[in-house]
Amino acid sequence: MVELAGFKAVQLSGYGFSASLLGKPDIGLLSFDEVLRHTHNICNAVNIPVMANKDTRYGNSLNVIRIVQEFEQAGIAGINLEDQI
Repeated sequence: MVELAGFKAVQLSGYGFSASLLGKPDIGLLSFDEVLRHTHNICNAVNIPVMANKDTRYGNSLNVIRIVQEFEQAGIAGINLEDQI
């Protein structure tokens, strides 16, 4: 729907994933694999750039390399890396 509405890109959000997949707020209930799989599915469903949201979980700074590589393989155009601690 975002693409059909004429937007040039799509931004994924932790709340959007949690609300659509679980019907729950974004309080860290989704695993990395769930977020990665959902991101991959969205990337395959649109022909516009997709920005991913890594959020604040899935390990420390040493995990960032793997996280970015996995999201790149899923097809993202960019990623938000948050550090809210």
